Amino acid sequence: MIPSLDTYVFNQVKSNLTAILSSPKIVDTALQGLDKNARDSFKQTYCGENANREINVTYVFPQNKEGFDALYFIQLGEGEEKNDSLGLTEGTYDTREGGTNREPVSIQVDYESNRLFMEVAKPIASIDGYDGITFAKSDEVTLEGNRIYFKLITNEHLIGADIVVNYTDKLDNLNPIGIKKGFTSRDTVIITPLSTNMDTSRCLDALLKVILIIMRQTVEEQSAYALQTAYFEPMQALETGADRIAFGRPLTIAYTVSYSLDFDLAQLKDILVSIKKPVAVTDLTVDEYTDGALTHTLDPNDTYVVD
Repeated sequence: MIPSLDTYVFNQVKSNLTAILSSPKIVDTALQGLDKNARDSFKQTYCGENANREINVTYVFPQNKEGFDALYFIQLGEGEEKNDSLGLTEGTYDTREGGTNREPVSIQVDYESNRLFMEVAKPIASIDGYDGITFAKSDEVTLEGNRIYFKLITNEHLIGADIVVNYTDKLDNLNPIGIKKGFTSRDTVIITPLSTNMDTSRCLDALLKVILIIMRQTVEEQSAYALQTAYFEPMQALETGADRIAFGRPLTIAYTVSYSLDFDLAQLKDILVSIKKPVAVTDLTVDEYTDGALTHTLDPNDTYVVD
């Protein structure tokens, strides 16, 4: 699987921000360290069902001055391979993964097992994330076929809720056993809360810390996106290109991410058979070759693959 780290962070920020802004208690807790005027102004403008303005989450730096009222700008940062892992075996599997899917579902009750579940159209190989819900380890999430099960107790209020599941489906295969080839990387994503109002930017920074805490409790950060670390830069004044100054404090989040491709044993055999052995020029009976109208002289210090 080739995970998309910025997509994961984008979905987490957007879904958790929506939940936080609709909960006055969480907003009050997040902003309690700020001065009263900043808190009250922010809540009146951006919080609750009748909010006057929206906080955007975007991959694209706004091009107009209205876009800088309040937003989170998300971009991929640097990455570095770990442990010289490129091309090495990342693991084995007994099922093959298919394509990625994004599917809306409703949470239902399985009275037989006394659990809640979400059902998608295809068998699930792995979960890439959820829109509208965040799971903790205590929710005991399990994958069974095309269903995602989790605890009913303490989650009764979720019955009937509409959720979007992002998942990779499982392919049917008569001989699925194989290995994963790939590499592990330490990758970063940069989240910058931006606003032309300094107090709004300070509030966005506080809410981002709450989102960060919630993200660390998710199932995804116990598996696909591991060992999260965060680095906060100083508050900065940024030229927007729209004759306005925006204030923002960039946050760089680092994760250890595995990127891999699946090879079943039959595929590996075909690949190995197709590999051709390099041949030294000294082993050839010619010292030049023709490619269309051009003639090339072979370098005795190079090796060539011969068909």
